[in-house]
Amino acid sequence: MITYPADDVGSLSVQFAEVLSELLDMHAPKVTKNVTLRHFAPWYNDEIRAAKRERRRCERQYVKSGLQVHKKIFRDQYRKCQKLLNTAKLNFHRSELAECDPRQLFRTVDKLCSPITTQVLPSRDDDELANDFDRFFVEKIEIEKVKDKFDDLSTHQSQYSLMTPPTAVFSSFAELTEESIRKIVMKSPSSSSALDCIPTYVVTEELHQRAPTFYYAHCEFISAGWNLSYIVQSC
Repeated sequence: MITYPADDVGSLSVQFAEVLSELLDMHAPKVTKNVTLRHFAPWYNDEIRAAKRERRRCERQYVKSGLQVHKKIFRDQYRKCQKLLNTAKLNFHRSELAECDPRQLFRTVDKLCSPITTQVLPSRDDDELANDFDRFFVEKIEIEKVKDKFDDLSTHQSQYSLMTPPTAVFSSFAELTEESIRKIVMKSPSSSSALDCIPTYVVTEELHQRAPTFYYAHCEFISAGWNLSYIVQSC
């Protein structure tokens, strides 16, 4: 770059970058390293980090000396690190589950129990895969349209069935007597309401005296268009 400099500014900048790259490769060559990417552990704290640092120190001491006493120290420190890690993980998950509502609880348990999987698209041509997606949604829309037509048809049929007049008619009637009135009252529920003018148990106890009154009132009210329930309440 000094002995044979470039003529224009663009070529000179390129020459400058090439010379600097050669110097960096000479004095600080590129080194390739494999880096392990680990998932973030929210329960990892400073106490665990210090314990693991001490464990590595004990391991180096044991490898250097080979003594049994250093081996025992290293094993004790290893067990201590595992205990701290398990306790921190247990406390974290326990507090996380305690703060969840019913909906979040199932999601959290599913995330803890199920392995993390990545969804991969099938190994097919992009155009063919796009056409398959398009065909799937078109067919789905057509199926939904057919379902809506069937639902509308069933709704119309149910409306027509409700509008169909009944075929059963009352053609014969039996004469009501005092004995039949007595049987109807005795089969009635024994419960009473605050709106009743006479409690039900009073009516049943004095039915032998009130049956003729009920019969006479029935005849009078039927001629006026009333039914038996109003008769019992009025008597």
